[in-house]
Amino acid sequence: MALTTKDDARKGNTDELSR
Repeated sequence: MALTTKDDARKGNTDELSR
């Protein structure tokens, strides 16, 4: 499960995408 923060969700950036 990728950890996402409210800011990341806003930008649409998730650990999976940043991988």
